[in-house]
Amino acid sequence: MTKLLSGRIALVTGASRGIGRAAAIALGVHLPSEPVPYLLGASIAVLGVAITAGAIYLCYRNASRLMALLGEIGTMVIMRLLAFILLCIGIEIMWTGWAALNHIR
Repeated sequence: MTKLLSGRIALVTGASRGIGRAAAIALGVHLPSEPVPYLLGASIAVLGVAITAGAIYLCYRNASRLMALLGEIGTMVIMRLLAFILLCIGIEIMWTGWAALNHIR
């Protein structure tokens, strides 16, 4: 691991089931040297992943009801909005990596 990237964690998880139906999380943290803050940070990260997985599960489980409630136009709007948000997250991850490699603040 290079010095530039040491002490950094980038966690990107995705779940998709068709175009526009995806979720992504990007977390960047600095690893502490003491065990208590490290365990606390790891516990919070695991809790965040579990909450996100639960939210994705509930969305997929109730997708047919949600689509019926939103209708065809509402479903199209939500799909395009989520695709745009995912694109923005991807660009932010790419920009952060590029800036770190080129020593840009």
